[in-house]
Amino acid sequence: MALSKLPLYSVFFFLYISLFISSQALSSKIAVAQIKDQQDNEPFVGINIGEDVSNLMSATELVSFLQFQKVTHIKLYDADPDILKALAKTKIRTVITAIAVGDEVLTTVPSSAPLLMPAIESLYSALVAENLHNQIKISTPHSASIILDSFPPSQSFF
Repeated sequence: MALSKLPLYSVFFFLYISLFISSQALSSKIAVAQIKDQQDNEPFVGINIGEDVSNLMSATELVSFLQFQKVTHIKLYDADPDILKALAKTKIRTVITAIAVGDEVLTTVPSSAPLLMPAIESLYSALVAENLHNQIKISTPHSASIILDSFPPSQSFF
């Protein structure tokens, strides 16, 4: 009689162990996700990388330097394909969160002002078409000199 119940106990034991292992795996995945979320919310120091310099490192040297310094956040002023390719092979996150259209266009190249909004609208349409408009923001940097009568701030305009 005890022998006939043995396979039933084995099945229950197997199911119990399977559920225990799967719940452990699930809880470890949840823990990893929580740690990642916590790391994403922690303060960080980032580095701005522009290409308007006379002694810019090669893309691979630059990425090696960033990894050595444990840099996790960077801002690229230009979407250099070589730098993006070099970053793709690392743990440095390459996420596009914003696109800056121009650089102080209204004060440096005033004749381009009529082109600014159409450029922003065109980019926005492209983001909407790819369903990225909620993840990637579009802006345009301006000089503070575009603000007229800056005091008091509540009455300033541009």
